Amino acid sequence: MKDVVHFQADERSILRKKGIVQLSGEINCCTSECFVQDMLLLGGRKEINIIISSPGGEISDGLAITAAIRGAQEKGSIVRGAVYGHASSMAAFVLEYCDVRIMDKDSILMVHGVREFQEGDIKNTEIEISLLHDLMHRQAAQLAWRCKKSKADKQLQDEDYWYALLTEDTPHYFLADQALAAGLIDEVV
Repeated sequence: MKDVVHFQADERSILRKKGIVQLSGEINCCTSECFVQDMLLLGGRKEINIIISSPGGEISDGLAITAAIRGAQEKGSIVRGAVYGHASSMAAFVLEYCDVRIMDKDSILMVHGVREFQEGDIKNTEIEISLLHDLMHRQAAQLAWRCKKSKADKQLQDEDYWYALLTEDTPHYFLADQALAAGLIDEVV
């Protein structure tokens, strides 16, 4: 196990030297911690490239990742996100915070409503529902803004459209060409 950890640290170091941060596997506390560390080390670099292949994951960890992206952007970095394989759920939202969004021609983007389960009493549940609505509004605004920038279909430019989509758990898949037409990405490679 020690050899695996050492290899992963060496691999991250090599990628970091090239201005590359990898977001692969499930988004959780471990992946977000590594991602945030890498972004802090690269912040201020002219260009940072994020390679994404992820099924998504935890909301709180995804928010830490998007905050790290914004932090690097505030330091002047151009952040390019490239999907190879899939960017699903929270990983799709991470991609939308990148300045330039690219997908491999065989990749898939998937968005769906927020899923969360709170243990506790009704008061805790009410607080969580309020928080989830706020998060869905934020994500709907981000998706609509991206689609407006690309002159996508009018329906996709409407924040209410995305909000309604995000209130249900039904997955909505976009192949690379479909994501490009919708304005969810900038380029297919």
